[in-house]
Amino acid sequence: MKRTKLYGNRAERGQYGETKSRVTLTVTQSAIDMLDQMAKEVDLNRSELVEQIARGMLEIKGGQLSRQQAAK
Repeated sequence: MKRTKLYGNRAERGQYGETKSRVTLTVTQSAIDMLDQMAKEVDLNRSELVEQIARGMLEIKGGQLSRQQAAK
């Protein structure tokens, strides 16, 4: 039986059907503060915020976050 490695409290293979990879980003402290504030506004952690922006699930317009409607 294949076991899925745990990452934190969740299995690595999650809602997106693939494992996540660790990456390192270099940004200013101001950018970190802004990411943290945006993540807090939508009740996500920083990693999930970036994931959802990359997948087009969240969009930033004029410094404001908005959730995208699911395609029908």
